[in-house]
Amino acid sequence: MESEGYTLEESAFISIVNKRVTPAFGEPFQLNLGVPKFFNSNQGGKNKIAITCFISRKGSNDELGAYIYSIIDSRTLKVYQTILNNSSEDLLDLTKRLSLLITKKYKVPSYVSISGDIGVEESMIYIKEVLKNIDESSQAPQEQEIS
Repeated sequence: MESEGYTLEESAFISIVNKRVTPAFGEPFQLNLGVPKFFNSNQGGKNKIAITCFISRKGSNDELGAYIYSIIDSRTLKVYQTILNNSSEDLLDLTKRLSLLITKKYKVPSYVSISGDIGVEESMIYIKEVLKNIDESSQAPQEQEIS
């Protein structure tokens, strides 16, 4: 898998990753991520900054596809989702699954959009790429004992 056109922008609280990913099998896609720089998924709901994820074949030239917002209940760890923009049923299901996975794994709200002709058979490729980039972009602080 190759990545081209990689850019990383950072502010005090968020890292923004923009990259064109060319998988070994399948067509290239554009990945845009906004990831909180310091979050600890063990804090249980204290993370307020959402992870944003946009995947498309043509980058910003694609129409906005399925767009999902997910949030986790810190008491029950149940994830609630709402559709912000609807699309084809297949794309909607894929977007909901990816948003659910991100929110459950990192215990933060997420905004996820998948646009274009990305198929079910390619879902593992971009899910792995998204999770890898979230892990690389976030820097969870080491927990320190307070004396």
